[in-house]
Amino acid sequence: MSTLAKEDVKKALAELRVNRPRHLADRTIRHILHRYGNGATNITELDPAYYGAVYAAAGGKPLFSSAQVAQQEFVGSQNCDPTSARPQTALVRDLERRLAAVRAKTKQSMPSGPVNLGDRSLPGDRADDAGEPQMPSGERLVR
Repeated sequence: MSTLAKEDVKKALAELRVNRPRHLADRTIRHILHRYGNGATNITELDPAYYGAVYAAAGGKPLFSSAQVAQQEFVGSQNCDPTSARPQTALVRDLERRLAAVRAKTKQSMPSGPVNLGDRSLPGDRADDAGEPQMPSGERLVR
């Protein structure tokens, strides 16, 4: 039986900083703490009851037994798709749910069949290979 310490959560959040610009990493960490840490603005304000949720959202490896998983509603590797290389953390599942909603919305607004735009020429247009119209001598073109 493993319990999470603040140091484990700090390490998981520190992994989010790797190969990222500082401002983007800070924004991601603040978002995870706010969303999964019950509104915490930094790690010192994080309630120990939310260590597991923040740890999972940051991509930490599950440290809990299956009984603790069901009890804490922490979903780790048991819901992972074996064909996916992406870890199924709470944050990833939330983002995938939002992406699916956007895709469903986009599919509704897109036409399902071919769209016939008709002839692209406008009335009065003539082909490029057509010569200039022959005007009778002495007549003016009125514009």
